[in-house]
Order: sequence, then structure tokens, then C-alpha cells
Amino acid sequence: MRYLQVLFGETDGSSTSGVFKLYDKLVIYGTPPNIWKLDPHVKLRIKQVNVSGKPVTISIEFCRNYEDDTTCSPVDKIELASEGELSKKYEYPLVLRARNGSEGFRITWSQETAAKSYIMLVIEWSDEDGD
Repeated sequence: MRYLQVLFGETDGSSTSGVFKLYDKLVIYGTPPNIWKLDPHVKLRIKQVNVSGKPVTISIEFCRNYEDDTTCSPVDKIELASEGELSKKYEYPLVLRARNGSEGFRITWSQETAAKSYIMLVIEWSDEDGD
């Protein structure tokens, strides 16, 4: 089984660092989560990341425990050095795997000056057998 999803997020415009609250425009959540949980034996493939707005550095992080943000480690960083847009398409998708269902991922951001920046991720969820 495979499921393609597009997630969006934005900086708050008043802080110089934080975690993107990623949301899907087609799905209604209460408050978007800081860390997205990966179900057991699921692969998440990050296929593309678009960043726009003011200068920002984003970090894609894998979390060994989605309930504890101290377990998160960066797996990739993307820097938008000046105002504008940046699109990163992964030739080989960035793959995050869940083994026991306690894992998750999040996207953090940092800026020298607080301002509005935006992110869009194209991701694919699949089960371990769905290569």
C-alpha cells in the first residue's frame, strides 16, 4: 500500500526558531502535531521539499520516540539563504523507517531574524513490503 501526501507549514513570524506544525490541506486536524508519528513497519519517503519566503534553515529530524523531542536527530538540512524560493527534489527519496511504532519525524526551523517562511513537503507513506 502506498499513499502520497502533501504537507504544508509556516514559521510563526515572531520567533527565530521552532518546529513546523505540518498540516494537510485536505485533512482537518485539531492542532497539527509537532512530531508526526510513524506507525509500526511503515516507511516514509520524503520526495521533495519546497521552502519559500524569508531566509531560513530547516532541519528534517527522525525521532526515536515521537512523544519525546529529545530523541530527535537531524537527517538533512536545507538552507534558504536569501528571500525567495528553493525546491529540493531527492533523486533517491529520503527514507525514514518505523520498526516498533514509537518513531516519528519533525521539521525544525531557525532564522537570524524572525520573519515568515513557508515549507511544502511531498511525502509517500508505504508499508515495509511496498517497495
